[in-house]
Amino acid sequence: MPVGTRSEALDEDVLRALHATGCCNVTYAPESGSERMLAAIKKKVKLPRLLASLEKAHEIGLTTRINIIIGHPAERWPDLWQTFKFLVRVAWLGCQDASVMIFAPYPGSEDFERLVAEGLMSRPVDDYYLALARAGRSTKTYNRHVPRRALLTVQMAMLFTFYGIAYLTRPWRFVALVENLLSGREQSQVAQLVRTKWRQVLRISSAAFQRGGKQLQDDHVR
Repeated sequence: MPVGTRSEALDEDVLRALHATGCCNVTYAPESGSERMLAAIKKKVKLPRLLASLEKAHEIGLTTRINIIIGHPAERWPDLWQTFKFLVRVAWLGCQDASVMIFAPYPGSEDFERLVAEGLMSRPVDDYYLALARAGRSTKTYNRHVPRRALLTVQMAMLFTFYGIAYLTRPWRFVALVENLLSGREQSQVAQLVRTKWRQVLRISSAAFQRGGKQLQDDHVR
């Protein structure tokens, strides 16, 4: 299902109909677990309704994912704590995947124009959307209340906590993860991430082996 599908539309009847058609993944995008932040970003979502829909989707057999954005200029530490607790709850309810992204304003949005007007950012260059990466030392933040390092730490803490609960409360998911990795289906974000990193390791190892072999040949010739 498309990212950002309104949870109000996903009641039990709709979810069962989706599952019957062959749909297997549903993504919910509340962006925050803080009611104050939902109002600040004008996100018209009712968290209790979303949680009820997500729980029912899990019962029906759909793979569910939650999308979170942290670091909005208006966000404070209490808001991050509310979002952290929200992620714990969705993991406990059976949600399988979570994406915690650092805030990056879309060009043309109210947040973007406000930040430009305040001199906190300029018009985008070609590599602007690198700011949408999940994590990294190059990640920018426009939040004056939470330092960048702290924000990255919170991001990792949220992800580790979510997946820790998701797998410890349902250990059979480890078996499914291994099956996905062996089959290449990548039915979860974790499987996708592990396979991507593993391919990167293999490429690096192969390149290093080739360089080593070439060096041995050069030494032999000399």
